[in-house]
Amino acid sequence: MRLRKRVVLATALQISLLLAGVRPGDEVIVPALTFVATANAVAYVGAQPHFADSEEKTLGMDPSKLEEWLSETAVVREGECFNRRTGKRIKAAVAVHVFGHPVDLDPLLEICQRFKLELIEDAAEALGSFYKNRHVVGWGRFGVLSFNGNKTVT
Repeated sequence: MRLRKRVVLATALQISLLLAGVRPGDEVIVPALTFVATANAVAYVGAQPHFADSEEKTLGMDPSKLEEWLSETAVVREGECFNRRTGKRIKAAVAVHVFGHPVDLDPLLEICQRFKLELIEDAAEALGSFYKNRHVVGWGRFGVLSFNGNKTVT
């Protein structure tokens, strides 16, 4: 009998989602204005991406629209957030700092805390960007950068 090895390619976003406890069947909130890799990372861990509105000022996830959607759609039970419509757990939100513009993190963090969501920062385009005199990456549970050839660091 020949043994086969299964090779799994993992990105920093995928690893962050897994470490944050995202499981197959969960739902994860991602911004509508992002590169496809954000939603792909969610799909690669077996979860379902939900697209949240982006705001014009930061180009990132709009905290007020997210709060409105969660208030209508989500319920917190036993310390976890669930989608009333699908019954599935909403485990995380991925904030993408688009083109180096930091997302408005304070209200986003407050919303994530209230709805028991893990916040993951995608700062692939934001190396060297600041939010309130502090570097982005490190506000949420996890923060990721990119070494892709078209990113700031390279």
